[in-house]
Amino acid sequence: MKILFPLIAGILITFISCNNESENKTKEGNSDSTKQEMQIQQDTIIEQDTIKTENTNSINGLSLEERIDEFRASLDKVYLEIGKSTKGEHILETSDAVKTSMQFKKNSTVKYGDVEGIYPVANIFVYKFEDETKCNITFEKWLDCFGGECDKIKVGENKKAIKMPPMYVIKNNEEIIVLKYLCEHQENNWSDFKSNMFLWFGNENSKVINIACGGPLIWE
Repeated sequence: MKILFPLIAGILITFISCNNESENKTKEGNSDSTKQEMQIQQDTIIEQDTIKTENTNSINGLSLEERIDEFRASLDKVYLEIGKSTKGEHILETSDAVKTSMQFKKNSTVKYGDVEGIYPVANIFVYKFEDETKCNITFEKWLDCFGGECDKIKVGENKKAIKMPPMYVIKNNEEIIVLKYLCEHQENNWSDFKSNMFLWFGNENSKVINIACGGPLIWE
């Protein structure tokens, strides 16, 4: 009997140890599975919020009209075009350009302070000029009276503050492309949107102005 007791005790200890190890592995497995599911959900959210652009090898050979069409297509599944923008139609006072306006509403929402459920809206204006001279004259005139308080802006000179809503401007030889949106929409991923704009409309010689709500104004 004395011999059997240690033997039985050893068997019980081995059984309990194996059982605990099995439970720990099950918990670890469940934990890993939960982490994988959370990562998949996060990746899905990021994918839905990210503008994807493909087949950009021949951008330089496209006309402005073709680049506008490709830009529209690149926003598919992230933004919905809701028509021509009427906000800020008179950004550039000129009769020397052909203007195209577009308005895009994002499929997902952002917060503004304590307010939730805000759909960011992008207002795009594309100005095509007959030649570089007319484009430069219009751009310089615009910079002479820029923003809500008619500030004089010098090319390449940043400003810490300026009274105006957010704006992103690309100036080419014969084109000026402008993005405007509300301060209430600034929590959106505008960096992604602006990068996509520059991809389709910018080049190494472009002048670029990036303006946050109320400033700063940065030349990029």
